[in-house]
Amino acid sequence: MVSVAADAPVVRVLPVLVCAVDVMTDRSPPIARAVPFVVGFLNDRYLAGPDNPGGYAGGMWFYTLLSSLGLLFAWKLWQAERGPGSHGLETITIKRGAD
Repeated sequence: MVSVAADAPVVRVLPVLVCAVDVMTDRSPPIARAVPFVVGFLNDRYLAGPDNPGGYAGGMWFYTLLSSLGLLFAWKLWQAERGPGSHGLETITIKRGAD
Protein backbone atom coordinates (compact mmCIF):
# COMPACT_ATOMS: atom_id res chain seq x y z
CA MET A 1 0.00 0.00 0.00
CA VAL A 2 1.28 3.45 -0.91
CA SER A 3 1.09 6.17 1.70
CA VAL A 4 1.00 9.85 0.84
CA ALA A 5 2.19 12.57 3.17
CA ALA A 6 -0.49 15.00 4.32
CA ASP A 7 1.45 17.94 2.90
CA ALA A 8 1.90 16.40 -0.55
CA PRO A 9 0.63 18.58 -3.44
CA VAL A 10 -1.86 15.94 -4.57
CA VAL A 11 -3.53 15.85 -1.18
CA ARG A 12 -3.83 19.65 -1.09
CA VAL A 13 -5.22 19.90 -4.63
CA LEU A 14 -7.68 17.01 -4.38
CA PRO A 15 -10.35 18.84 -2.31
CA VAL A 16 -10.25 21.73 -4.78
CA LEU A 17 -10.79 19.38 -7.72
CA VAL A 18 -13.63 17.57 -5.96
CA CYS A 19 -15.29 20.91 -5.20
CA ALA A 20 -14.87 22.07 -8.81
CA VAL A 21 -16.43 18.89 -10.19
CA ASP A 22 -19.28 19.21 -7.70
CA VAL A 23 -19.96 22.78 -8.77
CA MET A 24 -19.83 21.88 -12.46
CA THR A 25 -22.20 18.95 -12.19
CA ASP A 26 -24.59 19.27 -9.26
CA ARG A 27 -24.87 23.02 -9.06
CA SER A 28 -24.88 23.95 -12.71
CA PRO A 29 -27.47 26.52 -13.71
CA PRO A 30 -30.89 25.11 -14.61
CA ILE A 31 -30.54 26.52 -18.12
CA ALA A 32 -27.35 24.53 -18.69
CA ARG A 33 -29.09 21.38 -17.48
CA ALA A 34 -32.01 22.08 -19.83
CA VAL A 35 -29.92 22.16 -23.03
CA PRO A 36 -29.92 18.37 -23.66
CA PHE A 37 -33.69 18.27 -23.11
CA VAL A 38 -34.23 21.10 -25.60
CA VAL A 39 -32.03 19.40 -28.19
CA GLY A 40 -33.81 16.09 -27.58
CA PHE A 41 -37.16 17.82 -27.99
CA LEU A 42 -36.02 19.39 -31.28
CA ASN A 43 -34.70 16.04 -32.51
CA ASP A 44 -38.03 14.39 -31.68
CA ARG A 45 -40.01 17.26 -33.18
CA TYR A 46 -38.20 17.02 -36.51
CA LEU A 47 -38.04 13.19 -36.47
CA ALA A 48 -34.25 12.97 -36.44
CA GLY A 49 -32.79 9.53 -36.95
CA PRO A 50 -30.93 7.29 -39.38
CA ASP A 51 -33.73 7.59 -41.93
CA ASN A 52 -33.97 11.38 -41.54
CA PRO A 53 -30.54 12.90 -40.84
CA GLY A 54 -31.91 16.33 -41.75
CA GLY A 55 -33.99 16.18 -38.58
CA TYR A 56 -30.89 17.00 -36.56
CA ALA A 57 -30.78 20.50 -38.08
CA GLY A 58 -32.99 21.97 -35.35
CA GLY A 59 -30.59 20.89 -32.61
CA MET A 60 -27.60 22.10 -34.60
CA TRP A 61 -29.25 25.51 -35.06
CA PHE A 62 -29.89 25.63 -31.32
CA TYR A 63 -26.21 24.92 -30.60
CA THR A 64 -25.28 27.55 -33.19
CA LEU A 65 -27.48 30.08 -31.40
CA LEU A 66 -25.91 29.26 -28.02
CA SER A 67 -22.36 29.49 -29.33
CA SER A 68 -23.14 32.77 -31.10
CA LEU A 69 -24.50 34.21 -27.86
CA GLY A 70 -21.35 33.04 -26.04
CA LEU A 71 -19.18 34.72 -28.66
CA LEU A 72 -21.23 37.93 -28.41
CA PHE A 73 -20.96 38.05 -24.61
CA ALA A 74 -17.22 37.31 -24.71
CA TRP A 75 -16.71 40.11 -27.24
CA LYS A 76 -18.78 42.54 -25.12
CA LEU A 77 -16.76 41.62 -22.01
CA TRP A 78 -13.49 42.10 -23.89
CA GLN A 79 -14.74 45.43 -25.22
CA ALA A 80 -15.77 46.61 -21.73
CA GLU A 81 -12.45 45.55 -20.22
CA ARG A 82 -10.45 47.54 -22.75
CA GLY A 83 -12.29 50.76 -21.97
CA PRO A 84 -12.23 53.07 -18.98
CA GLY A 85 -13.35 51.56 -15.71
CA SER A 86 -11.94 48.12 -16.52
CA HIS A 87 -11.16 45.59 -13.79
CA GLY A 88 -7.70 44.66 -15.06
CA LEU A 89 -8.61 41.39 -16.76
CA GLU A 90 -6.39 42.33 -19.72
CA THR A 91 -3.29 42.97 -17.58
CA ILE A 92 -0.80 40.37 -16.49
CA THR A 93 -0.09 40.46 -12.78
CA ILE A 94 2.17 38.08 -10.97
CA LYS A 95 2.32 37.88 -7.19
CA ARG A 96 5.68 36.75 -5.97
CA GLY A 97 6.34 35.39 -2.54
CA ALA A 98 9.29 36.31 -0.41
CA ASP A 99 12.38 34.93 -2.13
